[in-house]
Amino acid sequence: MALLLVHETGHRITSVRCLRWEDIDLQHEIIVWPSEFDKQREEHVTSPSRVARKALLEVRITAGAIGRGWVIPAVKDESKPCPRGTLDRMFQRAEKLLTIDVQPGMRWHSMRRKPATDHKDGSLKVLCELGGWKSPKTVLECYQQADLESQRGLQASRDQR
Repeated sequence: MALLLVHETGHRITSVRCLRWEDIDLQHEIIVWPSEFDKQREEHVTSPSRVARKALLEVRITAGAIGRGWVIPAVKDESKPCPRGTLDRMFQRAEKLLTIDVQPGMRWHSMRRKPATDHKDGSLKVLCELGGWKSPKTVLECYQQADLESQRGLQASRDQR
C-alpha cells in the first residue's frame, strides 16, 4: 500500500505512512494530508487516482478499518504507524508484487518523480497541490523529467502549424 500510494500521489513516504482512515473519504474521493506529517507543515486535500481509490477500498474492507486507525499500521503494534525502517526493508519485495515501473536503485523519494513527470502536461499549480509541493520551481528543477516521447509530441504539434 505504501509503494502504491507514493507512486499514485507523489507524496513523501512519511506523509503516506502517517495517514489515518479518518483522513480518507472514499465516498467524496478526497484525502486530507495532515499538516503534522507534511514537510511544509501545511494541511492540504487531494483527490486519489482511480488505482489508489480501488486499493484503499480493498484494504479498508479487508482490515475492517475506520476512524483513527492507521492506513499502514505497524506489524507488531497496530496503534502505531508502520516504522520507516520497516517500509524501507519492504520496498524491494513490494516493487516485485506490483505492476509499477521501478528503476534499479529507485527508493521512496525518487518515486515522487513519476507522478510529477506523468502529469507534466497538466496545470503546474494543480500538480503542486496534488503532490504536496510548495514550489513549482522544485517540481521543474528536481522532479519532472524530460523524455523523448514528450519531445516528439511537442515537435509534432509544432510541425502541424
